[in-house]
Amino acid sequence: MTSASPFADADAPRDRSEVPVEDAPKRLAGGTGTVFDLAISAKHDKAWFVVSSGDRWTVTSLGAVAGVIKVREIDQQWVIVSWASTDAYAPLAELFDRQFRLTRADVWDQAGVAEFEDVNAAIRSEAQLHYPDGRSVPEFLLHIEGAEARFRWSDEPDD
Repeated sequence: MTSASPFADADAPRDRSEVPVEDAPKRLAGGTGTVFDLAISAKHDKAWFVVSSGDRWTVTSLGAVAGVIKVREIDQQWVIVSWASTDAYAPLAELFDRQFRLTRADVWDQAGVAEFEDVNAAIRSEAQLHYPDGRSVPEFLLHIEGAEARFRWSDEPDD
């Protein structure tokens, strides 16, 4: 059974390629007429990845779309988004809930940090984040709270 996209135009093609550094100011000044929010990828010396309000990224698990995130704003290192889950999110929900509770517990002793890292490793082994163009994101941190979420990512895997 195929479920409808949580956002009506989530499947619409979008041009979200990396922008060479010398072209980024032109891209930021032009485009859709809206103010672009900007996040700089780990490859910032080679390219900027422009993130615009309204961009849609997907989270998949076992080959199915578990949810769609719609960019609202950039707040320093975090991309603030709206979250819409699908039925495929159900097996992931407990992991994300546990991760969220750990971030709110503010217990960062050695055991707390180890538990947080274990939960994030489990999330990354079960879920994949995808750029708006469909490419997999090598490294990410995603916090989900109801219909709201925030994430950050790296273009390079964390070793």
